[in-house]
Amino acid sequence: MLSSERASSSGGDTTEQIVVAQLEKPDRAPMAKEGDTPSSSSSAAARMRLLEREVATAKQTENKMLESLISQTKELEQAKMALEEAKLEAATLRQAGPAQQGQWSVRDLMFGGVDEEINGLRARLRSALAGEERSRKAADDLAAALSAVTMEAKQVKAWLSDAQADLERANAEAGRLEGLLRATEADLWSATEQLDGVMSDWKEAAAAWRAREKALLGRARAAEEDAAAARRENAELAEMHRAVDHDNDGLRRALERAAEEANAASESLEFASGENSKLRDAVAEKEDAMESLRLENESLKSSEAAAQGRAADLHNQLTAAMDDYYEFDHFDDGRQYGGLEHAMKQRKRRSVLRKFGDFFRRRSLHKSDFGPVLPR
Repeated sequence: MLSSERASSSGGDTTEQIVVAQLEKPDRAPMAKEGDTPSSSSSAAARMRLLEREVATAKQTENKMLESLISQTKELEQAKMALEEAKLEAATLRQAGPAQQGQWSVRDLMFGGVDEEINGLRARLRSALAGEERSRKAADDLAAALSAVTMEAKQVKAWLSDAQADLERANAEAGRLEGLLRATEADLWSATEQLDGVMSDWKEAAAAWRAREKALLGRARAAEEDAAAARRENAELAEMHRAVDHDNDGLRRALERAAEEANAASESLEFASGENSKLRDAVAEKEDAMESLRLENESLKSSEAAAQGRAADLHNQLTAAMDDYYEFDHFDDGRQYGGLEHAMKQRKRRSVLRKFGDFFRRRSLHKSDFGPVLPR
């Protein structure tokens, strides 16, 4: 526990030193620029040396952080081993208790010799449990210290990469300034104005670096808040997962019922398809019967038309015969027969012929009204 606190305190001191160095860096650079205005190349070289020293300091800090991380890892392993030993000792004490009770004699129980041994075993058990608890707490403290050291190491790596990037930018800036000095030796005033512009840019960069550092700290706090929110969201997702599992069980049962209904529907569909095939066969037979009835009806219509034509001819012939008979009837009454008996016979003949003509008319009318009709 004490070693982890020392490691965390040493890591925090080094982190504070790096932060102070990063904050002082923009102020030192403008001071060097203002003091070395006559020779900007020497100021660029001083700036490069300053950046190199900062890079070396960051590397040393990173090495120290790695060493402290390794030492804390070893301490964590030792604490884990001590915890395992305490667990084994407690287990052996718990197992040895019942076995020892079986070995106690009646005399020990009577004279109280067992109490001392029981008290000793209890004291050993308490000490083992206390050691196990201390080992567990030490392991938890070491884990927390390791997480803190890991975060600090990541920050140091980020600062180291930033310092290296600044060094590269400084090298590029130094090359650019040397080129400008060679190109503008004849014009001192223009070189001075350019130097003033570079100084103002450097001040702006220093201010930007401070703002960037503040933004990084804000991002770190936001990351911690996001981690807490993620843990809460994971808990909510676990609850939702359990609810989804319950819903999936219900859906699985519904799918099983749907599968059973689908099987029943397929069986009914097979039965319906068989019935449809039978109905199609019956419809085909009915269509054949309808076709035969249609042909028969057409033949009956043609025969009916011929019969109606023959009946009309007979009716016309009968009508002509009746007209001829009525026309010459008064001549035959006086010439041939001349008696009352013959007149009665002629009346009977006319009535018979009239009835025969009416019969033909009614027959022709009945045939035209009761012709065969095609079924629909």
